[in-house]
Amino acid sequence: MTDRSLIMDEAALWVVRISDNPDSSTHAAFDAWLAQSPEHRMCYQIALAGWERLDGLGSLRLEPADDRIAFTPAPPRARRHLAWPRALALAASLAAVIIVPIALLVRGEPALAYSTRPGEHREIRLADGSRVELNSNSAIVVRFGHHVREVDLVRGEAAFHVAAASRRFEVHVRHTVVDMTSGEIGVRLDADGPRVTVAKGLVELSGADAQVGPGNLQLGANTIVRVSPDALEVQHLPASEVTRQLTWQSGLLQFDGQTLVEAVADFNRANRRQIRIGDPVVGQMHIGGLFHTDDIDGFADAVAVTLPVAVHHQPDGTIELDQRRSLR
Repeated sequence: MTDRSLIMDEAALWVVRISDNPDSSTHAAFDAWLAQSPEHRMCYQIALAGWERLDGLGSLRLEPADDRIAFTPAPPRARRHLAWPRALALAASLAAVIIVPIALLVRGEPALAYSTRPGEHREIRLADGSRVELNSNSAIVVRFGHHVREVDLVRGEAAFHVAAASRRFEVHVRHTVVDMTSGEIGVRLDADGPRVTVAKGLVELSGADAQVGPGNLQLGANTIVRVSPDALEVQHLPASEVTRQLTWQSGLLQFDGQTLVEAVADFNRANRRQIRIGDPVVGQMHIGGLFHTDDIDGFADAVAVTLPVAVHHQPDGTIELDQRRSLR
């Protein structure tokens, strides 16, 4: 690989890192990388332009036949324990994937990108019979090789209904890889790291983070794992709770004692209009109920009726939640 290709790979990774709520240390490392040479800065601008085009893919629609990814054999690849998704290095080329329904070869592998805008939900059927439900404001890159089926979750949330096959199915999210041959899982990229929900099947989790370790962690059905820079949390939950975690696929959000911080985050992910919590005390109150993902006003009304919360509608459409003050 040439030095220019290496710099482009690094530039594409920086585009993703900087777009994902970076902390001050990440910003400092990025500034240092940019300062290394004019070519670093030029490659970053190229990758950034491509990434911005990827953000616009959600407005485009494919014909049903175009949603199929033609299988093109690729050279075998050594199993990776979680490097950053290599396909992100083609950010500058991704816009053409949807417009022209042909396989784009990325280092010998075909790749397609899909994304959704806030408030949009999309179902994607892959060539192997698997199905991906892409939640609001999310993006994935799909690559099928001869020995492995790979999907990179770039942002947001997706549910994977994986068809049985001899090839492994890998979901890459940040420094974590979820590996399976069949089953149903949900993968969500939060600010502090990925969350994996296993509904059916047996999966293996591996990663570069110390919390995951160099080996593989096996997870069965009705398991949720959260990976953050500081911790690895594995929970075995009732099937009903796992189902609740994935109700967004039906256009619903179900809460059963979640905090308003958690519930508002789910609604904000699904809608252009946003809810803002004006008081930390309000954020720690608990809510229950079943709501349509786009019924932001109905959710706010339910909060006002069931909790000591005042709902304020702002001129820009934002809804603010504050403590209700008693009248004396």
